[in-house]
Amino acid sequence: MSEPVTDTPGEVIDYCSQCGAEIIIGRTVIRFGRELLCDVNCLSDWVGAVEITVPEVPNH
Repeated sequence: MSEPVTDTPGEVIDYCSQCGAEIIIGRTVIRFGRELLCDVNCLSDWVGAVEITVPEVPNH
């Protein structure tokens, strides 16, 4: 009789859609639609977000 399939902590189950990092059981990741991303930096890159500096507000 075969053993039931159980997920072992630390087992690789997928890879980050942006950088290819391992997604392991027990790790907190981001799901965006059907994609898994390893952190907010990869999410930002995936959606094309950019960081900018807001110019000073002129005094009126």
